Amino acid sequence: MDISEALQTVRSLAEGIDPITGEIFPDDGLYQHPRVICLLDEAVGALEGAEEKQRRENHLPGKAGKPWSGAEDKLLIDHFKAAMLTNRVSAAAQSHGRNNLGAAGKIRQTAAGYLPKVVCLIAFNSRRA
Repeated sequence: MDISEALQTVRSLAEGIDPITGEIFPDDGLYQHPRVICLLDEAVGALEGAEEKQRRENHLPGKAGKPWSGAEDKLLIDHFKAAMLTNRVSAAAQSHGRNNLGAAGKIRQTAAGYLPKVVCLIAFNSRRA
């Protein structure tokens, strides 16, 4: 059972509906007790949060949040310089499986004193493109 299925089942229980048959629970049943309803609502909220987190993680580039190697640092700077010439900063990030903000931050960290700060600002601003 994945998170979406669990959410659907718990949401159904919280609404007082049998998730298997679709029948409404009796008013004096366990699932209609105020404490149980509150706990099921909390479970629904937690599952919604987990589902949203999973959805965000599925849309991140492959190496997002992972450490950079020294060789990748140098290659990123090379790609970045080439991208500046073609005005395609995002190409440098994509070629490393990163998003623009992560690549720009690494460039700023790695190339401090090597590239003017204005170049790094261009990279940060390119994430809006």
